[in-house]
Amino acid sequence: MTTKYVTGTIAGISLSFDFHCTNSVQVEKLLKDVNERRSTGHDMILPRLIKASAAAIAEPIADILNASVAQGCYPSVWKMGQVTPLFKESDEFKIKTKL
Repeated sequence: MTTKYVTGTIAGISLSFDFHCTNSVQVEKLLKDVNERRSTGHDMILPRLIKASAAAIAEPIADILNASVAQGCYPSVWKMGQVTPLFKESDEFKIKTKL
């Protein structure tokens, strides 16, 4: 198994952590633990389908993840996120700006 070590400094604080490669067994376990009640992500794949196909897709996903760690980069589509605002006040349509 390949390990990638990352070190750096942020605000004068030395940081260090490492990434360990995964295997298809670990990936399959995580895929089978997917909550079927959740909605689809940006890929529009149903969690039920991911869970049902875990055995078939675990090895290719593990290979992609390991290549990503080894190369130190990952696909740009993985950078997508979904931000949901949580309003503290009762009226979410009133937006107050501070000048």
